Amino acid sequence: MLDFATEPPELAQLIAILEAYELKLVQKYLSLGVDAISFHTDFATQEGLMISPRSFRTWLKPLFARLFRPCRRPACTCSSRPTGARWTRPTI
Repeated sequence: MLDFATEPPELAQLIAILEAYELKLVQKYLSLGVDAISFHTDFATQEGLMISPRSFRTWLKPLFARLFRPCRRPACTCSSRPTGARWTRPTI
């Protein structure tokens, strides 16, 4: 979480590594014919984000958009539930 506040040059590379890993999982699940994929993350508490809204919009929102995009073609439902959240908001 500190990296989101300090934004070291390696942050983009770290996110790219994590994205590549997650995209492989998404592709594998889609190849198996699943109809829903849920992403459970740890960037929020029951009260709100653990990072600034600007950091979320800069780093995580685009990441989730890229992870969710492959699910739209086969009409797979995607959702994200940040750890600590009291409810799940479906994201299609």
